[in-house]
Amino acid sequence: MHKAIKALSHTANWLAVLALVAMFAHIVLEIVLRNFFDTSTFVLDEFVGYAVSALTFLALGEAFRSGALIQVTLVRDLLGARGKYFLDVFGHLAAFSMGILIAWYVGRSVLRNYERGTTSSSIAEVPQWIPELFVLLGVIIFALRVVESLIGLSQSGAHGETEV
Repeated sequence: MHKAIKALSHTANWLAVLALVAMFAHIVLEIVLRNFFDTSTFVLDEFVGYAVSALTFLALGEAFRSGALIQVTLVRDLLGARGKYFLDVFGHLAAFSMGILIAWYVGRSVLRNYERGTTSSSIAEVPQWIPELFVLLGVIIFALRVVESLIGLSQSGAHGETEV
């Protein structure tokens, strides 16, 4: 299970990198088109918005795994090893719960937009379920990474190694 989650998370992270590169390339294209050809793609704002949301959520699982997410440790630093362990377990459970809740609502929105054929109001008429699908995948991968971390945390706590 660990290898599958790791592979999925790394793949999502690379997709986030590709979204960043695509966003940069589109901005450069737009600059060239506007300055030298007096025209535009007319979808820069929309596509950059999609790319930002995709890269944010697709990179979330790896950001969690690597410890890149902000943690407020003011209370945690005052606790002993046992208190830190229980606070960490609570934090993991809260993060997992929020991830599942967000995945549920975004998943419902993806299905609804797919069934209704909802598209953007721009010239591109992008089916709205496509950009939302990247958000859904990112949140699911995040939740899987949280579960993986929680399992590791509980195993270290079970062996008396409560310092995380």
